[in-house]
Amino acid sequence: MFKATAGVNTHKGTIFSLGILTGAVATLKGRQLPVTQLNVQRVVKEMLADLLATDLDGLNQEQTLTAGERQYLAYGQTGIRGEAASGFPTVFKAGLPTWRANWGMNQNDRQLTAFLAIARHTDDTTLVKRAGDPAILAWKDQQLDHFFNLGGLTTKQGRQFLIDLEKDFSDRHLSLGGAADLLIATIFLASVMEGDNDHGTNN
Repeated sequence: MFKATAGVNTHKGTIFSLGILTGAVATLKGRQLPVTQLNVQRVVKEMLADLLATDLDGLNQEQTLTAGERQYLAYGQTGIRGEAASGFPTVFKAGLPTWRANWGMNQNDRQLTAFLAIARHTDDTTLVKRAGDPAILAWKDQQLDHFFNLGGLTTKQGRQFLIDLEKDFSDRHLSLGGAADLLIATIFLASVMEGDNDHGTNN
């Protein structure tokens, strides 16, 4: 990946998340257990019980650090590591419910709506990195609350607001890369769970 992108991190969060979730699903299949929210989260938490301690404890500014590690030291944000170690709560509480609730939308609108719901409920460390200040998160939440209050993609006003917001993000070189990674995880789990047990119930 880094060779293809000349050292730019474009997919590391996705590779990390899908590697974990693929392993969790395979573990459940091997144990002959259904792929449900409860089971996936239980296995993921078992797999990553020591992740935060192993990766983040003892870090210091004198080391060569990743962007995520620098933000942990600066702001206490655990990023995708914290999301994963907690069993991907944003995926299960925001991503999957929104994905399932909007099954009647065209594929692009469905993905975009789920993406924005995820973005609203996660402290996106990519956004913080681009902005250089965690205060951007409160602004992000305000913008997305307004978008959904306008009716989201189901209204002309919501669509126009999103167009304007996208331009604002582009002009300021902002990115919701963390939310994009979680959207991919959401779509993966939706596909696996719906194929495994009657639309992925939580039983």
